Amino acid sequence: MTDVPARMLDGDAGTRWTTGTPMVAGQSITVDMRAVRSVGGFSLLSTGSDHARGYRVYLSTDGVSWGTPVAVGVGAPNADHGDV
Repeated sequence: MTDVPARMLDGDAGTRWTTGTPMVAGQSITVDMRAVRSVGGFSLLSTGSDHARGYRVYLSTDGVSWGTPVAVGVGAPNADHGDV
């Protein structure tokens, strides 16, 4: 199977990952980095009409306390939102 979650973080804009179901409000993705790490940004690439209508990025050092979003934005179809 080539459509696996690891594609979400593979650094290759030519690959992608999908849940296989249409997006709905309230969906989330949690990435466990297995240690405290610096995060300098991320890229959000949307393909097709099933895209994130908006996003919020939260960071946590313990996986329990998330605080306020460090990034908030609006999605668009077939868009490269660039580095956030």
